[in-house]
Amino acid sequence: MRGAAQEAVHCPQIRNQRACGCGTYVCPSFVSDQLFTYLFCMEVSSLPLIPEGMIGFTVPLQRYVTVRVADGDPFEVLHAYIEANGLANNKRGLALEVYPVHNPKWPSEANVFIPLA
Repeated sequence: MRGAAQEAVHCPQIRNQRACGCGTYVCPSFVSDQLFTYLFCMEVSSLPLIPEGMIGFTVPLQRYVTVRVADGDPFEVLHAYIEANGLANNKRGLALEVYPVHNPKWPSEANVFIPLA
C-alpha cells in the first residue's frame, strides 16, 4: 500500500492534484448489506480528463463527524458519539479515511469521517 500511494502522489497521469501540503490520499467507502466499496483516491481541483483505467467522481458536500485514534476502531468511536449526541449517520453517504501518503498507518495516522444525515 505504501509504494502504490507514493507513486500516485507523483503520478503525472492524475492532473489537477490539490496541493494539500502533507501529501494525503482519501479512501471513500460505502457499505450496505449487498455491497462493500473501498477506493484509493487523490483529490483534484477538476476532472477534465480521466486517465485510462481510472474513474472520476465527486463526493457531495455534507456534514461529517471525524476522529483520529491511537488504538482501537475509529468507526466504533464515531458511531458511539453519533448515538450519544442524538445524531444520525447518513447511510447513503461515503465514509472517508484520509491517510498521509508517506505514513499510512491504521488507525493512528488516519483521519476517519462519517457522514451525518
